[in-house]
Amino acid sequence: MLYVRGILIVIVLSGFGIKSLLTQEFLIDKSKNAPFSTILNDLSNTDTVTNSGLKKDLRKGFVTSSVAPFIGIYGIAYFLEITSFHNTRGDVLLGLAHQNQKTDDGKFNGISLVIGYRQFLYNKLCITEMFYPNYNHFLSSIDGKTYKGFDGFNEISLGWEFEFKLSKKVTLALTPQFTYGQALFRTNPWPKHKDELQKIFFPDVYIGISF
Repeated sequence: MLYVRGILIVIVLSGFGIKSLLTQEFLIDKSKNAPFSTILNDLSNTDTVTNSGLKKDLRKGFVTSSVAPFIGIYGIAYFLEITSFHNTRGDVLLGLAHQNQKTDDGKFNGISLVIGYRQFLYNKLCITEMFYPNYNHFLSSIDGKTYKGFDGFNEISLGWEFEFKLSKKVTLALTPQFTYGQALFRTNPWPKHKDELQKIFFPDVYIGISF
């Protein structure tokens, strides 16, 4: 868990560092004929700077999985663009998820945070890292007992985003992707999974709305 958090912190700080470097040249040019108060306002502005030096609004919106509800997992995340350079951008994601899933081993009933980072590598090709710290009630069908505890699940996805303009400011995005997921820890494992952490590989399509 600490390892995953460390990755996320490094990525986010790196994103802010890129933004700072891109912003610096723009502010220096502008500051020649601008009062100090205007420069301070630019520093606090929630805009990002493109490689051309022109500011634009940050992209933000919501994203969810179209496949997860079919297996009893329901979640949504808010995303906010923090970097923009050439044809790439970086988004941070934060949301909530609910697991109401029944398997051969028993039934899950849990609530989870969604913490993630999405980086567009080239054009619409993107890689997404998602971490789910979860508190779960698991009713085991093996021994009939309820196992309460924390667990962590991590996902890495590679996909391509397709955008469809709904209006001047609103865009629908569909992102087919392949995802590798792995359980990182369980504080109270149930029988059959005491020494085993789940690993899965599955296709997914993220649905997003940006504005």
